[in-house]
Amino acid sequence: MTDTGKPAPCPLSGSVFLETSDPETARREMSKILAPHAMVPLPGPGPFHARHHHARLAGMSVNFIQYRPGASISADLSRRYFLIHHVLSGKCGLGPETGDRILSGGDIAVINPTEPFSLQTSADCAQIVIKLESETLSAAGQKTFSIPPDTPIRFEVTEAGIKSPSVTGIIDLICAEADRPMPAGSGARTARMLAELLAVALIESLPHNQTAALARARDDAGIAPWYVKRVEEYIELHADKPLSIADMTAIAGVSERSLYSGFRTWRGTSPKSYLKAVRLDRVRTELLGTRVLPVNVSDIARECGFRHMGNFARDYRQRFGERPSDTLRFCPRLSPREGRSIYAEPRVRLRFLDIFQQRIPCIPRRLAIILQGRSNCKLQSEDNYGRHIRYRSA
Repeated sequence: MTDTGKPAPCPLSGSVFLETSDPETARREMSKILAPHAMVPLPGPGPFHARHHHARLAGMSVNFIQYRPGASISADLSRRYFLIHHVLSGKCGLGPETGDRILSGGDIAVINPTEPFSLQTSADCAQIVIKLESETLSAAGQKTFSIPPDTPIRFEVTEAGIKSPSVTGIIDLICAEADRPMPAGSGARTARMLAELLAVALIESLPHNQTAALARARDDAGIAPWYVKRVEEYIELHADKPLSIADMTAIAGVSERSLYSGFRTWRGTSPKSYLKAVRLDRVRTELLGTRVLPVNVSDIARECGFRHMGNFARDYRQRFGERPSDTLRFCPRLSPREGRSIYAEPRVRLRFLDIFQQRIPCIPRRLAIILQGRSNCKLQSEDNYGRHIRYRSA
């Protein structure tokens, strides 16, 4: 290879593969590493100069590429590889046509296997290109996301590049691993783990043909983003305290819009509605679990975080289809005076029996429950076995 000058500091500085001022040499040698392609230098100040640093790791190869003053490239990929472009500086046009996507510093884009593409770089464009084996990405999809092996992943063409801190961070680790001096044959396990980690991050961060299916699966499994889970956990611990949407966004560490979007997507409700549901469920649990009369519903509601009793009663009825007092009705309680089980709402209607003014000496308990709502009879007592209940007309 022809050395045309001292290279500037750049990734993979210990893995220089090619530096040349001959366009045909650059095209021929890079075709061996990446994919067969056509390359035409772009006009600009100064002579043509191509730099290519290359390192082969388990499951992938990592490349630093720079053309000055720029180049136009067109190629077809084989069925075996994905190309992941990470622009470090400058700009480049990428897509079936070179103007489809304009990538700038920090952007990520993926070219699918068998997908024809064109690339046009600016004079100051420098990029990392990772050639990832299709089998590596497919295995990660099956293992981590349960994507069927007969369902190939195809990344979508977006209008612009995507900035993904997780993908960028893994690419930095891969470059550091490639630059790390090590004995021949060592480090293969680490490199393969990094390749799998990159595949997982790509599937999780970039849009593709399985994105909607994965979102539905996560929703069914209740797997929500970390900020949604963080707010949920805080609500569970502090539902009895005043909590505003500003408090929740501060706890989540994301914007109010992102928090609302996360709850709508993963929980089908808003953060405030989720908080209200937790409080209502706790009130109901308290009402059903309280064993000793009398029961003060307002006190229980306040202890669970409610401040406005009118709104509480309305919300309770909307959620459970009954009033709080209805929840108390027919729930066994302990009389504070007798210590025996009674019913909290001891009124039973028996109009059809036409016995409003009669004393009913003994009614089986099950029958008394069935007759609820049909008379104005008031409960007096029940025996130790709960087999009989004595009533009198109210």
